[in-house]
Amino acid sequence: MYISFIHPLFDYFKTLKRQEFVYEWIIPIVIGIIFYLCLLGSIHSDIIKEFNGYIINFIAILIGFSITCVVILVGSESQNIKDLKEKDSERKLNNKPVRLYQLILICYIYSIIIEIFTLVYVLMVILLVDPFINNQPSMTYKYFTIGTFILLLHIILLTIRNITNFYFSFWTVKKMKILEEYPAN
Repeated sequence: MYISFIHPLFDYFKTLKRQEFVYEWIIPIVIGIIFYLCLLGSIHSDIIKEFNGYIINFIAILIGFSITCVVILVGSESQNIKDLKEKDSERKLNNKPVRLYQLILICYIYSIIIEIFTLVYVLMVILLVDPFINNQPSMTYKYFTIGTFILLLHIILLTIRNITNFYFSFWTVKKMKILEEYPAN
């Protein structure tokens, strides 16, 4: 069985800082629990089904966005990309420093994998759980919806961090080049 996709997942978690873990995982879980406790009991099954339909479209768009970012990053021969390939980050992977370019790629590849996983998860919920639900959603269906909500929040926060990291990586490299060209007296 083909399971090489696990390597980028491990690389992602090995390079993840604690505050990033809290931002991308703990916050969505806490918000998901609050969502469950406050709102989910009063939500009708039709709303949940409609929500899952919107999620499919939203995640499909995010997958396209993430793949486009990877294609641009991998296919570009610009000086900015070359500079990212030469600049080490403060992170380590297998006791070797991780280049900024590699760190950005790891994050985007992880993002694509988790987005595809979430898309499959939502489709499976719709195909396997929806047919058994009448007008009143079961507790199982509510748990699946909370899982969808948590994964969606995770993906949104991950995408925000990826875009921010991409921005700051270029800014850091440009700033260092400016400092090299115009050193302080």
